[in-house]
Amino acid sequence: MIVVGYRYYQNVRKEGDPPLPHPGDDDAEEGAQSPLRVVMYKGQRKSVLHIGGEIPKQEVLDFFKPVSQDLTRVKAPKAVPLVSNASFQKDVLADSQPGKPMVLLQMYEDTCFLCFLMRPFINSLGELLLENKAPFRLKRLNIEKNDFPDGCPVARGTPTFALFRGGDAPGEKWEEFKPKDLCEKITKVFPALSDSAFQKMDELQAMVPRRFQLFTQLVMWSVELQKLESCISSRVGETADAMPEDSEFNSVLSRLMAKDMRRVDGLVDSIEFLQHQVDEAEHDAVVMSIMLGENVLAREAEEEQAESARRSK
Repeated sequence: MIVVGYRYYQNVRKEGDPPLPHPGDDDAEEGAQSPLRVVMYKGQRKSVLHIGGEIPKQEVLDFFKPVSQDLTRVKAPKAVPLVSNASFQKDVLADSQPGKPMVLLQMYEDTCFLCFLMRPFINSLGELLLENKAPFRLKRLNIEKNDFPDGCPVARGTPTFALFRGGDAPGEKWEEFKPKDLCEKITKVFPALSDSAFQKMDELQAMVPRRFQLFTQLVMWSVELQKLESCISSRVGETADAMPEDSEFNSVLSRLMAKDMRRVDGLVDSIEFLQHQVDEAEHDAVVMSIMLGENVLAREAEEEQAESARRSK
């Protein structure tokens, strides 16, 4: 079976190499018939096949079917629309043809911390470009949920930006990806933008560290809240079962990132929202600390009464 349009590589095994396990087996006996191990790659996806006497043809064909995100289920700001594998031809290649604004595509992942940190910055930047009638507009492609479309440069890391100028010109992948560097690149490539637009861009990128600071505070307060809740729910004097600190921190971080990535606000609104969340979390922590202290005092009073009653007998 040959799948057209793909490259094939072989990793040749030598005599004496350990046998490969069958699917579901932890170990394979020495001298046992080893299956052919095939690793399939497409975009960011990978799948391992163990081929024995029969080739799982349908599994191979299903893996190489293009994966495209259903954009009808996702909210996105009008200033920075989302693009999918299926819509790339229309929304990027056709939409950047001469006579139309060029397209600066951001390739991102939901689990990429810098992509998360830049999310509202990109939204505000997109609005700024529309307001100033810039010769290009921003769009975004989630490469965790889409295969790389035909005509799209392959991104080895995220975030990655690529400029589509239209015509037969291929997408031009930019080296710049941090907010400050991105703004400087836009200034060099599109010098005709107004000075006020450049100044506003600089103000926006300078606000990103504040978002990082507030989000870090929110994560730390959320971790402390979980610890306090665990202490209050357990009996005073008993040690509550808790996950390791690193695991707890990473769990809270991932949960809050995933929640934030579903938002569509700009940078100013995002900072205000995070500040409100931090204030609430700090207040809740104070309240829970008081509750925990009251529980400890009540427990100590009970123990003293019990001890006094025991001695009076």
